[in-house]
Amino acid sequence: MQNREVFRPWVVVLSLMIILGIFAARCLQTARAYSVTSDEGFHVSSSLHFWMTGDDLGLWRGGAPRLSHLIDTSVPYLVLRQAGLPPVPSPEPTGFLWGLLTDDKNTVILPVRRMAIGWGILALLVTYWVVARTCGAALGLVAAALLSMVPEMLAHASIAGSDMPCAAAMFIALLTLARYVERPSLFRWVAMALAIGLAWATRHTAILLIPLAVGASLWVAFRQPRPSGVFAIGKRLGGTACTSVALVAIAFAVLWASDGLKTIPLGSEDNPARRLRTIRNLGPLDVSRLPLPTSLLSLRYQLAHAMYGHPAYFCGELDNGGWMLYFPVAFLLKTPIGLLILIILATVRVRPRGALDSVGMFSPAMDRVGAQ
Repeated sequence: MQNREVFRPWVVVLSLMIILGIFAARCLQTARAYSVTSDEGFHVSSSLHFWMTGDDLGLWRGGAPRLSHLIDTSVPYLVLRQAGLPPVPSPEPTGFLWGLLTDDKNTVILPVRRMAIGWGILALLVTYWVVARTCGAALGLVAAALLSMVPEMLAHASIAGSDMPCAAAMFIALLTLARYVERPSLFRWVAMALAIGLAWATRHTAILLIPLAVGASLWVAFRQPRPSGVFAIGKRLGGTACTSVALVAIAFAVLWASDGLKTIPLGSEDNPARRLRTIRNLGPLDVSRLPLPTSLLSLRYQLAHAMYGHPAYFCGELDNGGWMLYFPVAFLLKTPIGLLILIILATVRVRPRGALDSVGMFSPAMDRVGAQ
C-alpha cells in the first residue's frame, strides 16, 4: 500500500502527459495538413491588422469579441515585427495580410493554430482536475482521454477560431461557479464573475453562463437557514437581484476591457443601430455624442445574425433560417457511439452528489440552447 501511494502520482502524471501528448500530436497533424478557412482568414488578418496599426478593423462589427484572437495572433505578430514588416495601410482584411496567410503558412497560421492546441490542452486539464477531485484520479484520466478523442475537440483545437478558447474559458467559469455554490464567499463570487467575463470576452455564447450563475445565486440564497415569511423571501429575492446586476456589470466590464474600452458616438454613421442613431435629443440634452461601448454593438451584431441567419445546407436543403434538427443530428453524427452510450448511462444512473455534479448536469442543456 505504501509503494502504491508513492508510485501512484508518477503514474497519474505520466498517463496525463501521454493523453495530452497524443491529443497535441493529432491536432498538430491536422493543423499542418489543412488550408486556411474563411473564418480564420477574417479573424487572423483582422487581429494582425490591429496589432500593426491599432485599428480594430471592425472586429466588433463582425459580432465577435476579440480577446482570444488577439492572444492567438500575438506570437506571429512578434515574428512579423522582428522581420521588419511595415504596418498594413489598408483597413480591409485583403491583400498583404491574406497573402501572408496563404503563402507563408509557417509564419502565421501554424503558430496561431498551436495556440488553439494550447486552449484544447487547458480544457482537458480542467476536465481532469474536476473529475479527479470528485471521483478520483483514475476516472479523471478516463474523462480527459474520452474528451481528447471527441471529433469536435480535435477539429476546433486545430484551427484558429474562438470555439476552443470559449470552451476552455467556459470550463473554468463553470468550475468557479461550482466552487462558489459549494462554499459561498465574496472571493469566490468575484472569481466567478471575472471568470464569466473572461469567457464572455472569448465569445458571446458565454453570456448563457449569466442565467446559470443567477440561478446558482438564487439557490445559495434560499438554502441559507433564515426566518420564513414574505418579507424574508422578498429580501432574498432582492439580494439575488442586486448581486445579479453586479455580476453582469463585472462580466461586461471584463468584456469591454478586452475590447480596449472603446466607444462610438451614439449619432455616428458607423453606429449600426439605426434606431438608436436617430435619437439626437433627449429633452434639452444632446445625446448624439453619447459614447456607446463597442462591445454592446458587437453583441447587437451577434443577436442580429442569430435572428436573420445565413445561408446553410442540411440534408439536401438550403435555407437562411436554419433547422431545429441541425445540431442534434450533427451531435449524433460527430460524437463517438461509445461516448453517446456513456452519456446515456450517466444521465440515467448518476445522481448529483455536489455542486460540481449539479453544474455538470445543467451544462449540456445550456450548450444545446446556445447551439440552437
